[in-house]
This record gives sequence, C-alpha cells and structure tokens, in this order.
Amino acid sequence: MSESSVRNLSVAWWLLIATAIAFELLSLSQPGLAFIGGRTLGMDDANIYLRYARNVGALEGIVWNVGGERVEGFTSPLWLGICIAVLSCCQQPELILFYLNILLAALSILAAIFTCVTAAIGRSDSTIPPVVRLRYTIVISTIATACLLWWVSQSPPFIVWNILSLLDTGIWSALVMGLACAMTCYAVSGRSVFRHATYGGIVLLVVCRPEGGLLAAWAAVTVGVVEWVRGASFSSSLRLSSRGVALYAVSMVCVYTFRWLYFGFLLPNTYYAKVDGDRWFNLTQGWLYLRSFWETCRYVSFCAIGVISASLLAVVAALGSRWKGSAGSTSFGCTFWGCLVALGALVPLWVGGDHFNWWRFLTPFYLPVAVGLMLFTDAVLPARVSPLKRMLLASPLIFSFSILQRTPAAVRWSEFPTGNGLRLQFDIAVDAREMADHFHEIFRGNVPLPEVAVMAVGGFGERYQGPVYDLLALNNVEMAHASSDRKRFVKNHSAFNKEVFLRNKPPYLFFVADYCELSAPHKRLDVVDFYADAMQHIHHTPEFQNLYVPVVVWNERLLRDGKGLCGYALREELASGRPIFGYRTL
Repeated sequence: MSESSVRNLSVAWWLLIATAIAFELLSLSQPGLAFIGGRTLGMDDANIYLRYARNVGALEGIVWNVGGERVEGFTSPLWLGICIAVLSCCQQPELILFYLNILLAALSILAAIFTCVTAAIGRSDSTIPPVVRLRYTIVISTIATACLLWWVSQSPPFIVWNILSLLDTGIWSALVMGLACAMTCYAVSGRSVFRHATYGGIVLLVVCRPEGGLLAAWAAVTVGVVEWVRGASFSSSLRLSSRGVALYAVSMVCVYTFRWLYFGFLLPNTYYAKVDGDRWFNLTQGWLYLRSFWETCRYVSFCAIGVISASLLAVVAALGSRWKGSAGSTSFGCTFWGCLVALGALVPLWVGGDHFNWWRFLTPFYLPVAVGLMLFTDAVLPARVSPLKRMLLASPLIFSFSILQRTPAAVRWSEFPTGNGLRLQFDIAVDAREMADHFHEIFRGNVPLPEVAVMAVGGFGERYQGPVYDLLALNNVEMAHASSDRKRFVKNHSAFNKEVFLRNKPPYLFFVADYCELSAPHKRLDVVDFYADAMQHIHHTPEFQNLYVPVVVWNERLLRDGKGLCGYALREELASGRPIFGYRTL
C-alpha cells in the first residue's frame, strides 16, 4: 500500500471517529433536552451574553442597557465575541450555539484520543512502517474512544455545563483540553506545530476567562521545561519559554488594559458582584465546594488524586534525570494532566465555590482525569514493547477505570428536574422571556419602555427591549462595588444593596413568573422568603414603603385568563400617568 493511500485512510479514519463522537454527544444530550422540553435556550445566565451581543451588534458598545453604563456583566470576552459572530448571521442564535458546543466537546475528545495515539506510538521506534502505524492508530484510537465516551456518558454534569447551558463553560473546557493535548504532543514529538498550538492556547485562555491567566502562566513556563527535558540546551529552552512568557504578558496587558480603560476595573463586574472580599472566607467556602464533590463523586476524586500524585512523582523523576545529564523520556507529556487538574482545584478555593449545583468549576477538568489515567497506564509499560501490545495489555486496566465508574445517584439525569439538579436554571430563562413579552404588551403605549428591576435578568434581559435593573448587581456597577460582603445570603446572591436601590429608584420591581389570580393577588416579598431574604427585607423599611406600592399588572392575554403579574411600582411613576394596559394597587 502506498504512503499516500495510508495517509488518505488515516484521514478517513479520523473523520469517522470525529463523526461518531459528535453523534454520541448529541445522543447523550437527549435526556437533558427532553427534561427542558427540547428547547435550546440555555440557562438564564447564558442569556446575559445574548443581550450584550445584541447591543454590541447594534453598535451601542459593551453595555447592559442601551445608553447606559459600560459594564462587564459576563465572564468570558471570547464567548461574547462568538455570540456576536453568531448573532450577525442569524437573530435566533441558540440552536447554533448548542451545536457549536457539541462540536467543541467533540473536538476536545478527538484531541484527547489523538494525544493518546501520539503518546503511545511516539515512545516506539520512529521507523515504524506507515501501514503498521495505521494499524496501531486504529486499535489505540478505538480503545481510547470507547473509554472516553463511556467516561463522559457517566457524567450528566459534563453534558449540562459543556453543551446544554450555552455558557462559556464549553469553550473554556475545549481550550483547557486543547492546551494540555498540544503540550503533550509537543513533549512526545517535538514538532513545532504543537508548540505553536500551545502558544495559541496561552493567548486564548487569557481572553476566555480570568482564571485562564493562571493556566496560561503555567503553560508559558512549562513549554521551555519540555524542551529542556527533551535534551535541548538550557539557553535554547529558556528562549522558547521566553516566547511563551512574552505572549502571555502581551495578552494579559492587552486584556487588562482594555478592561481598565473601557470599564474602569481590572476584573469583570461579575467578580465584584459574586466574590467576597474576605480571602479566608473564600478559601473555606471553596474547600467545602471541593469536599462536596469528594463526598458525592468519590471514585472520580480518587482518580484525580491518583493522576495528580503520579504527575508530581513523574515530574520530579524527569527533572532529576535531566539534571544529571540524561535526555528526558517522551512519556514526560503525561505529567501535564495531573498539574492541570491540580490547578483547576485552585479556582473554587480563590472564588469561594459556586451557587450552581453539579460543580461547574470542576467540569472542565473531568475529562483530563480520564486522559491522564490512560497516558499513565501506557507510560508504566516498557517502551520496548510495541504500542499495540502495550495498549492491549493496558486496555483491561483502562476499561476498569472507566467501567468501574458509576454515576452517583446525586448527579444522575433523574436528579436533573429536582431541587438538587439544574432544570430550574433553564426554566427561569423560558419563564423570564415569556414575562418580558407580557411587559411589552403591558407597556405598549409607554415610549420609551420603563426600567424594570428583576432578580434573574438573563432571559428577561435578552427579550425585554427596555432598560433592566439587575438586583443581583452582575450588570450594575454601583451596586456591585457598594460592598464586598457576600456572606449574608446564598452564594452569588448577596450583592443587593438597599441604599443603592433606594437611591436609583427603578420604576418597577417584578420577579420571574410571579403570576397570581386577579381575584386574589398577593404581595410577593411577603410570601416568598427567598426574594425577601435576597433583598434584605427592604419591603419592611419606611423608605421603601414611602416610595413603592404593591401592584398587580396585566395585558389582554393575562386578563382573559384571569391572571396578573404581581410586583411593586414607584408611586411617582404611577402618578405620572404614563400608560399601562391594566394595573391595580394592592
């Protein structure tokens, strides 16, 4: 068989693997899609990106409200850029973003499989005939594909956060995987294409999320260490590392200079609205976050600790061997995965964990645990054994790691629609969009549309064409910076500030899906403890009672059903006589 025929067969094989992975991920997404009614609107927070993307596309700037303040109420500039690009092509981008997330996850798994093949074959003689190399590739990639797809199938949180949520978690996970794969392939092969891919990953990580700076810094330094372990001189290795550090420094300076000059702050407004100013408090809360994962997902936690421990030992051995003058082993690339998982655990310790269920911060490092296990399984066998025999010998152990994993009861799909799952976050987006449509009819004679204060602003903000006042301060600079105390209430829901709210006096205050019977309306803050606690029981203060009055409002559709939306209206707004389709004070 000619070399060109082997090359064509190899390309066809990888395309077949990629297609199989994409269809399997689509299949694994079906249970979650079924629970949310087949809608691909994403979580409520994901809709925040779409409102910003629409405003940027309309040349209004990076603002939450048209004509309002510049505010970075999102976490990933890179994902915002992608949302802007998708919105420029169509006005309903959610389905495209859903399939884009499937593509990103599929590429991540494909890169991991390619890395496993490269690492296994790279430890053998480079004179392997092309036909034999193709045979090795088919067998090793088949085993790796089966293991990784099984691993993913046992983790509904991986599917929810990386695909269904439409948040930046999908692109973040893909970049984390891509960086580790590029570094591993470079350590094994020494090919410049993987080094350049590492440099590209460094830049994109910085742009993707604030914590990307941590991983990018590690990669910038490590790329030189890889070269040194491979046997290059210290000066040559230092030069390569310097390039990575330079790219990292330029990227960091550009991102943070833009933030400072455009928004006036070095970090996204979401950080100030969510993270407490007490570092010790964040550390303890982050530790509880990690401990909850340990208690729920004990098997994966043991695997992660094993990969981290093995990586540290391998790093010490490789550096010690190189320091004595011996060229390092090509298996040095397997050490990156444990370091990556360890760095991922630092993120919740810094920010104090998260309020969402199913460990959003740890999901991007779930797949690297499995890849690390597979690479170490191959690395412990002697290099003189052929890759095919090594994989056949190692496959029982690899499959045991995957098959022994069983989805914990707390994170099975059956838990998704319960209070311990995440369906509520998707339902809020749908309900909030519907409520915004109602308000367009309620205020249809009111030009411009009045400002409405809302607690869950994603879906409402994506649909409502008037100004939206964010009660949780993600998109409200003054409220986010009024205090750094985030201890008093639920994580990421503690930024409400009474003084700022009373000073700004938004005309209307409503809560998502707060429907009531017109014959028996209620005062919302008196009947829902969550909202009352989040707003520090402001409705009991004389200042609030002097400014606001409970109301029920309706449009023609709601009136036919005998329903209304309950909330609060500014007394002077009602006295102004601006048209409302229907309302009654309570």
